[in-house]
Amino acid sequence: MRLEYRLRDDVDVEAYLPLVAEFVTNLRNDHRTTDYTAYRDAKDPRHFVHVGHFDEDVATAFQTQAWFKGFTAKVRERTDSPPDVVMLSPVI
Repeated sequence: MRLEYRLRDDVDVEAYLPLVAEFVTNLRNDHRTTDYTAYRDAKDPRHFVHVGHFDEDVATAFQTQAWFKGFTAKVRERTDSPPDVVMLSPVI
């Protein structure tokens, strides 16, 4: 799974980073996640890309969790357009 978004110019990026850290910690603590990392673009620090490895049914189950709903609501509040979410399939 890939999640990509850009924070609005008026958002304090440094204040946002602990929210990302908490979200990633929640995902990593779930036994159904084999790997999850959030990246911040080195050239555009408002641009974030998250990459996670889990099955689509697990992604659906995460969406029912309060911590997941809370983070996605915070992302929507801080972006002009919804995050781009893509389910990926491994090639090799």
